[in-house]
Amino acid sequence: MQKVLVGIDPGHGGRDPGAVGLGGTKEKDVTLAISLKVAQILRAAGVDVLLTRNTDTHLGADQRQDLFARSHKFNTANCDIAVSIHCNSSANRAANYFSVYVIGLGGSAEKLAKLVVGEIKAATNWHWGSDDDGVREKNLHMLRETKMPAILIECNFISNAAVELQLKSPAFQQVLAEAIAKGILKYFKMEVNGMPEQWKLDIVEKAKQLGLITQDHNPDELASKWFVLQVSMNALNAVESKKKQ
Repeated sequence: MQKVLVGIDPGHGGRDPGAVGLGGTKEKDVTLAISLKVAQILRAAGVDVLLTRNTDTHLGADQRQDLFARSHKFNTANCDIAVSIHCNSSANRAANYFSVYVIGLGGSAEKLAKLVVGEIKAATNWHWGSDDDGVREKNLHMLRETKMPAILIECNFISNAAVELQLKSPAFQQVLAEAIAKGILKYFKMEVNGMPEQWKLDIVEKAKQLGLITQDHNPDELASKWFVLQVSMNALNAVESKKKQ
């Protein structure tokens, strides 16, 4: 299997809430929730993932330092691609479309962006609001300062009340995460035979938290006897440790 490293950047965080919807939904919370789900799906498919943050944190003393910390993390790790996830906002409360930005058209980033756009369009009732294909050029830090093909996804307008309700829904966040992950997998020409069911991913995550496993696994793969034995030994070790406390 082709081994790749995908950088996922949940926009904003900590003292920087990003845009805030009329109902109080913060962009930083939506982007983190979607990003964690994307990472979970990709890891289950055998893809390595690097998150700029996996909790509600800010990475610098100010916005400039925060952004440079994010791009530096991806550049240092030599990620194969970078995907920054955001929500848009507008004084026009009726604004209702999504965009995927690249630093320039004609390269690998545009190819990735088009694949992600296609999956989002197929999975949601969203449109991109103009006669282009939803892929747009913009001079943004996470596109300009990263050394790998990079895209920035604006997950529609959180300032639109109807869209805000969608974006705060865990079920809809899962729909978006699956669409983004499918686009990424297609970019790397990796098979997309269907996403693991969420309850299976939740079990894998719980097993990691309990120390029964140490890394993400594809929940649809058959377990070898060695894997079962290792999990059993991990469980016994956890029980013994609990007795000693």
